[in-house]
Amino acid sequence: GVCGGTSKAGANGKVSIYVLNSFADGTPVVLEIYSGNFKTPFIKGFSGYCTVEAWGGGASGGIANLNIAEPGGGGGAYAAQDNILLQEGINYPIIIGNGGTPNVGTLNGGATNFNAGIVVADGGYGGVGIVGGKGGKINLSVGAVRFAGGKGSSPFVNGGGGAGGGSATKTANGMNGNLPNLNTGGTGGTGEGNGGNGGNLYMSGLYGKTPGGGGGGRGRKTNQNIRSANGGSGRIKITITSIIPTPI
Repeated sequence: GVCGGTSKAGANGKVSIYVLNSFADGTPVVLEIYSGNFKTPFIKGFSGYCTVEAWGGGASGGIANLNIAEPGGGGGAYAAQDNILLQEGINYPIIIGNGGTPNVGTLNGGATNFNAGIVVADGGYGGVGIVGGKGGKINLSVGAVRFAGGKGSSPFVNGGGGAGGGSATKTANGMNGNLPNLNTGGTGGTGEGNGGNGGNLYMSGLYGKTPGGGGGGRGRKTNQNIRSANGGSGRIKITITSIIPTPI
Protein backbone atom coordinates (compact mmCIF):
# COMPACT_ATOMS: atom_id res chain seq x y z
CA GLY A 1 0.00 0.00 0.00
CA VAL A 2 0.97 3.64 -0.21
CA CYS A 3 0.47 4.41 3.46
CA GLY A 4 0.41 2.65 6.78
CA GLY A 5 2.56 1.60 9.68
CA THR A 6 2.54 2.18 13.40
CA SER A 7 4.86 4.30 15.54
CA LYS A 8 4.39 4.52 19.31
CA ALA A 9 5.28 7.70 21.22
CA GLY A 10 8.25 7.74 23.55
CA ALA A 11 8.89 9.92 26.57
CA ASN A 12 10.74 12.39 24.34
CA GLY A 13 7.50 13.34 22.59
CA LYS A 14 8.30 12.06 19.09
CA VAL A 15 5.61 11.23 16.56
CA SER A 16 2.85 8.97 17.87
CA ILE A 17 0.67 7.35 15.21
CA TYR A 18 -1.94 4.66 15.64
CA VAL A 19 -3.27 3.25 12.38
CA LEU A 20 -6.77 1.98 13.02
CA ASN A 21 -7.64 0.78 9.53
CA SER A 22 -5.88 -0.13 6.29
CA PHE A 23 -6.45 1.91 3.17
CA ALA A 24 -5.93 -1.19 1.04
CA ASP A 25 -9.60 -2.18 1.18
CA GLY A 26 -10.82 1.36 0.54
CA THR A 27 -11.34 2.22 4.20
CA PRO A 28 -9.83 5.59 5.15
CA VAL A 29 -6.76 5.41 7.36
CA VAL A 30 -7.28 7.01 10.78
CA LEU A 31 -4.26 8.29 12.68
CA GLU A 32 -4.44 9.48 16.28
CA ILE A 33 -1.68 11.91 17.22
CA TYR A 34 -0.69 12.54 20.82
CA SER A 35 2.51 14.60 20.60
CA GLY A 36 5.27 16.00 18.41
CA ASN A 37 5.38 16.51 14.64
CA PHE A 38 3.41 14.51 12.10
CA LYS A 39 5.24 13.05 9.08
CA THR A 40 2.95 11.79 6.36
CA PRO A 41 3.04 8.00 5.94
CA PHE A 42 3.15 7.94 2.12
CA ILE A 43 5.71 6.23 -0.06
CA LYS A 44 7.57 8.35 -2.63
CA GLY A 45 5.38 9.75 -5.38
CA PHE A 46 2.13 9.80 -3.44
CA SER A 47 0.32 12.38 -1.33
CA GLY A 48 -3.24 12.58 -0.05
CA TYR A 49 -6.16 14.55 1.28
CA CYS A 50 -7.36 14.27 4.83
CA THR A 51 -9.75 15.49 7.48
CA VAL A 52 -8.09 16.88 10.60
CA GLU A 53 -10.01 16.86 13.90
CA ALA A 54 -8.72 18.45 17.09
CA TRP A 55 -9.74 18.62 20.75
CA GLY A 56 -8.29 21.15 23.18
CA GLY A 57 -7.04 20.17 26.62
CA GLY A 58 -9.45 20.25 29.57
CA ALA A 59 -8.95 22.62 32.50
CA SER A 60 -8.24 21.34 35.98
CA GLY A 61 -10.41 21.81 39.03
CA GLY A 62 -9.83 24.95 41.07
CA ILE A 63 -7.20 25.81 43.68
CA ALA A 64 -8.08 29.37 44.73
CA ASN A 65 -10.06 28.67 47.89
CA LEU A 66 -8.63 27.87 51.32
CA ASN A 67 -10.51 24.97 52.91
CA ILE A 68 -13.85 25.23 51.15
CA ALA A 69 -14.71 23.14 48.09
CA GLU A 70 -13.46 24.02 44.60
CA PRO A 71 -15.16 24.38 41.18
CA GLY A 72 -14.71 22.07 38.21
CA GLY A 73 -12.73 22.94 35.08
CA GLY A 74 -14.12 23.53 31.60
CA GLY A 75 -13.86 20.97 28.79
CA GLY A 76 -11.88 21.46 25.58
CA ALA A 77 -13.37 22.64 22.30
CA TYR A 78 -13.54 20.63 19.04
CA ALA A 79 -12.53 21.81 15.58
CA ALA A 80 -12.33 20.03 12.21
CA GLN A 81 -11.40 20.79 8.61
CA ASP A 82 -11.84 18.61 5.49
CA ASN A 83 -9.78 18.43 2.29
CA ILE A 84 -6.38 19.30 3.73
CA LEU A 85 -3.56 18.28 1.38
CA LEU A 86 -0.78 16.24 2.98
CA GLN A 87 2.40 16.17 0.90
CA GLU A 88 4.75 13.20 1.00
CA GLY A 89 7.76 13.47 3.29
CA ILE A 90 6.61 16.67 5.01
CA ASN A 91 6.72 17.17 8.77
CA TYR A 92 3.63 19.03 9.90
CA PRO A 93 3.97 20.76 13.29
CA ILE A 94 1.47 19.70 15.91
CA ILE A 95 0.81 21.00 19.41
CA ILE A 96 -1.38 18.84 21.63
CA GLY A 97 -3.01 20.90 24.38
CA ASN A 98 -2.07 19.76 27.86
CA GLY A 99 -4.69 19.23 30.51
CA GLY A 100 -4.70 21.77 33.32
CA THR A 101 -2.62 20.81 36.37
CA PRO A 102 -3.66 22.35 39.68
CA ASN A 103 -0.58 21.36 41.68
CA VAL A 104 1.57 23.64 39.50
CA GLY A 105 -1.03 26.37 39.22
CA THR A 106 -1.74 25.92 35.50
CA LEU A 107 -5.49 25.48 35.54
CA ASN A 108 -6.33 26.23 31.92
CA GLY A 109 -6.15 23.52 29.29
CA GLY A 110 -3.88 24.15 26.32
CA ALA A 111 -5.04 24.75 22.76
CA THR A 112 -4.43 21.98 20.23
CA ASN A 113 -2.94 23.21 16.95
CA PHE A 114 -2.31 21.53 13.59
CA ASN A 115 0.18 23.03 11.12
CA ALA A 116 0.58 26.51 12.62
CA GLY A 117 -3.08 27.40 12.88
CA ILE A 118 -4.76 25.49 10.03
CA VAL A 119 -6.88 23.71 12.65
CA VAL A 120 -7.07 24.92 16.26
CA ALA A 121 -9.20 23.69 19.18
CA ASP A 122 -9.30 25.95 22.22
CA GLY A 123 -8.59 24.53 25.67
CA GLY A 124 -10.94 24.72 28.65
CA TYR A 125 -10.64 27.35 31.39
CA GLY A 126 -10.14 26.98 35.11
CA GLY A 127 -12.73 28.21 37.58
CA VAL A 128 -12.51 31.59 39.25
CA GLY A 129 -13.29 31.64 42.96
CA ILE A 130 -16.29 29.34 43.33
CA VAL A 131 -17.48 29.75 39.72
CA GLY A 132 -16.92 26.78 37.42
CA GLY A 133 -14.55 27.19 34.48
CA LYS A 134 -15.73 28.00 30.97
CA GLY A 135 -15.41 25.50 28.17
CA GLY A 136 -13.05 25.94 25.23
CA LYS A 137 -14.40 28.68 22.99
CA ILE A 138 -15.67 28.49 19.42
CA ASN A 139 -14.35 31.95 18.52
CA LEU A 140 -10.81 30.96 19.55
CA SER A 141 -10.94 27.76 17.51
CA VAL A 142 -10.22 27.39 13.77
CA GLY A 143 -11.96 25.00 11.38
CA ALA A 144 -15.07 24.60 9.25
CA VAL A 145 -16.73 22.71 12.12
CA ARG A 146 -16.36 23.98 15.69
CA PHE A 147 -18.07 23.21 18.98
CA ALA A 148 -17.48 24.53 22.50
CA GLY A 149 -16.46 22.57 25.56
CA GLY A 150 -18.85 22.21 28.51
CA LYS A 151 -18.61 24.43 31.57
CA GLY A 152 -17.42 23.22 34.95
CA SER A 153 -19.88 23.52 37.82
CA SER A 154 -19.61 25.45 41.07
CA PRO A 155 -19.05 23.62 44.38
CA PHE A 156 -21.22 23.39 47.45
CA VAL A 157 -18.68 25.39 49.41
CA ASN A 158 -18.85 23.42 52.67
CA GLY A 159 -19.45 20.08 50.99
CA GLY A 160 -18.92 18.52 47.57
CA GLY A 161 -16.76 19.87 44.75
CA GLY A 162 -17.88 21.11 41.36
CA ALA A 163 -17.70 18.79 38.34
CA GLY A 164 -15.67 19.18 35.16
CA GLY A 165 -17.31 19.93 31.83
CA GLY A 166 -17.18 17.41 28.98
CA SER A 167 -15.18 18.15 25.85
CA ALA A 168 -17.06 18.92 22.65
CA THR A 169 -18.00 16.09 20.32
CA LYS A 170 -17.99 16.05 16.52
CA THR A 171 -21.61 17.16 16.46
CA ALA A 172 -22.34 19.15 19.64
CA ASN A 173 -20.99 21.24 22.48
CA GLY A 174 -19.73 19.35 25.51
CA MET A 175 -22.18 19.02 28.37
CA ASN A 176 -21.78 21.16 31.46
CA GLY A 177 -20.71 19.61 34.75
CA ASN A 178 -23.54 18.97 37.19
CA LEU A 179 -23.88 20.75 40.51
CA PRO A 180 -23.02 18.87 43.71
CA ASN A 181 -25.73 17.62 46.03
CA LEU A 182 -24.67 18.94 49.44
CA ASN A 183 -21.74 16.71 50.45
CA THR A 184 -21.76 14.66 47.24
CA GLY A 185 -19.61 16.05 44.42
CA GLY A 186 -21.16 16.91 41.08
CA THR A 187 -21.18 14.43 38.19
CA GLY A 188 -18.92 15.32 35.26
CA GLY A 189 -20.46 16.53 32.01
CA THR A 190 -20.45 14.08 29.10
CA GLY A 191 -18.57 14.63 25.86
CA GLU A 192 -15.90 13.12 23.66
CA GLY A 193 -13.95 13.11 26.93
CA ASN A 194 -16.15 13.17 30.04
CA GLY A 195 -15.52 15.69 32.79
CA GLY A 196 -14.29 14.41 36.14
CA ASN A 197 -16.67 14.16 39.08
CA GLY A 198 -16.28 16.62 41.90
CA GLY A 199 -14.91 15.23 45.13
CA ASN A 200 -17.28 14.38 47.94
CA LEU A 201 -16.82 16.10 51.30
CA TYR A 202 -13.18 15.64 52.36
CA MET A 203 -12.38 13.87 49.07
CA SER A 204 -10.31 14.79 46.01
CA GLY A 205 -11.85 15.45 42.60
CA LEU A 206 -11.58 12.98 39.72
CA TYR A 207 -9.53 13.46 36.58
CA GLY A 208 -11.08 14.58 33.31
CA LYS A 209 -11.01 11.96 30.57
CA THR A 210 -8.97 12.26 27.36
CA PRO A 211 -9.58 14.06 25.11
CA GLY A 212 -10.23 17.33 26.88
CA GLY A 213 -12.49 16.49 29.81
CA GLY A 214 -12.40 19.09 32.60
CA GLY A 215 -11.06 18.02 35.98
CA GLY A 216 -13.28 17.77 39.05
CA GLY A 217 -12.91 20.19 41.96
CA ARG A 218 -12.10 18.80 45.38
CA GLY A 219 -14.58 18.75 48.22
CA ARG A 220 -14.10 20.76 51.39
CA LYS A 221 -10.69 19.72 52.70
CA THR A 222 -9.06 18.95 56.02
CA ASN A 223 -5.49 18.44 54.72
CA GLN A 224 -3.23 19.11 51.74
CA ASN A 225 -3.74 15.64 50.26
CA ILE A 226 -7.30 16.52 49.23
CA ARG A 227 -6.91 18.09 45.80
CA SER A 228 -8.69 19.09 42.64
CA ALA A 229 -7.95 16.95 39.60
CA ASN A 230 -6.16 17.41 36.28
CA GLY A 231 -7.98 17.98 33.03
CA GLY A 232 -7.65 15.50 30.17
CA SER A 233 -5.08 16.20 27.47
CA GLY A 234 -6.11 17.11 23.93
CA ARG A 235 -5.93 15.01 20.79
CA ILE A 236 -5.64 15.24 17.02
CA LYS A 237 -7.20 12.72 14.67
CA ILE A 238 -6.20 12.64 10.99
CA THR A 239 -8.36 10.65 8.57
CA ILE A 240 -6.76 10.15 5.15
CA THR A 241 -9.67 10.12 2.72
CA SER A 242 -7.92 9.88 -0.67
CA ILE A 243 -4.49 9.23 -2.11
CA ILE A 244 -3.14 10.96 -5.21
CA PRO A 245 0.14 11.27 -7.15
CA THR A 246 2.20 14.03 -5.53
CA PRO A 247 1.44 17.36 -7.24
CA ILE A 248 4.38 18.69 -9.25
